[in-house]
Amino acid sequence: MHELSIVQALIEEVQKQVEAAGCQGRVVKLRLQIGRFSGVAVEAFRFAFEMTRPGTPLADAELEIEEPAAQCVCQTCARCSPVEELVLACPYCGSPEIRLEGGQDLILESIELEDATSLEATSCEKPETPGAEKSGGTDADRTPLPPEGRTDRNPPPN
Repeated sequence: MHELSIVQALIEEVQKQVEAAGCQGRVVKLRLQIGRFSGVAVEAFRFAFEMTRPGTPLADAELEIEEPAAQCVCQTCARCSPVEELVLACPYCGSPEIRLEGGQDLILESIELEDATSLEATSCEKPETPGAEKSGGTDADRTPLPPEGRTDRNPPPN
């Protein structure tokens, strides 16, 4: 079960991010994206998280996971469609000339902390990247897990 090592890497990454941001308080919620083609079994990941978090700063943290689907992009008819499982041909025209985009990432979206003095939930996220939109930033603002926690074989985007 490689999900255990991924959860261990997640806990280490959360601790690093909280320290780097200079935040204090206990972690109350983590938001993750685990793509459907990431190679991570979400239920096994949840189980590993439940078994690993006691005794860590994430001991009481809620885990919120989004599971984005991949997109099938056809090179023949130029149509794009979300896919839940691996496909070998375009769902519209049947062409084998397709590529799958997305759905392979494992991303730590945000860390929510409880303010140690007021007990109110606050968000501790990386500062915005210059030029990023105020509504939520860019993909560069997200924190992919370190290489030992990645399951895809492609290097992380620059």
